[in-house]
Amino acid sequence: HGKQYSLLENNCNHFASDLCWALLRRRPPDWINNTAEKMARNTRTTHILNQAFRLAVASYRGRYGGASPKGEVVGESAFKTTFEYTCNNALEQNLEKFQLPNADLEAKAAADSMQIDEVVDLNHLPEDRQDIVALRREHEQKVHNAIILSAKSAAHAVAYAARKANVAREKIPKLRHDRWEEAWAEASAPLLMQWREEAVQGKLLVDFSEAAAPDAPAVLQQRERDRQIEAALEIAARAALGDEQDVNQS
Repeated sequence: HGKQYSLLENNCNHFASDLCWALLRRRPPDWINNTAEKMARNTRTTHILNQAFRLAVASYRGRYGGASPKGEVVGESAFKTTFEYTCNNALEQNLEKFQLPNADLEAKAAADSMQIDEVVDLNHLPEDRQDIVALRREHEQKVHNAIILSAKSAAHAVAYAARKANVAREKIPKLRHDRWEEAWAEASAPLLMQWREEAVQGKLLVDFSEAAAPDAPAVLQQRERDRQIEAALEIAARAALGDEQDVNQS
C-alpha cells in the first residue's frame, strides 16, 4: 500500500481481502477486519456529513445573502442549528440502516466467506457472485444521502420560517420587539420540532427549486407550513401589540 496505507481504510487486511476477491471471488470472514471497518465507517460518516453541512450553508448564503444590506444572511443561524440537530438525530435513529436491508445477502456473504483450511477450485470460480464489500459501500452512500436530505429539508423549512418572522418583526415597534420575540419563540417551537421530526422520518417535503407544479406534494406541504407560520405570527403580533392591533384592524 505504501503511502496509501491507512489503519482504518486501507490496511493489510483490506489488501488480503481484495486479493482474495480478485483471485478467488471470495472474501475473508468479517471478524478479521470488523473493528477497523466499523471505525472507518464512523470516520467516513462524520467526514461526509460535515462536508455536507459546509456545502449546504455555503449554498444557503449564496442563495439568500444578497437580500441583506449588512451582509448578514437572514435565517442562517436557524439553518445551521436545524441542519446539525436533524443530521445528528437522523444518524442516531438510522444506525441500524447501515446494514444491508436484504438479510439474505448478508447471510449468503457469511456462508461464502473463506474458511481457514478450505481448498478452492480455481478452475470453477463462480461468475455471478456479488461483492458484499461493494454492496455495503453502495448502501452506506444511500444512507448518507438520506440523512443529508433530511437535514437539508428541515433546515430550509425552519430558515424559511425565520425569514418570514424577520419580515413580520420589522413591522412591530422596536419597544415591543422583546414581547414579540418571546411570543414568536413559544408559538413557533412546536412547529419547528414537528418539521424536524418529519424530516428524520423522511416525510418532510421541500421544493428546493421553487419551480414545482402547484399541485406537487412539496408545494402542498409548503402551503400548510405557510398557514402554520401565519398563525404563529398572528399570535406573536397580538402578544406584542394587544388591543392596538385590534383597533388598527377594525
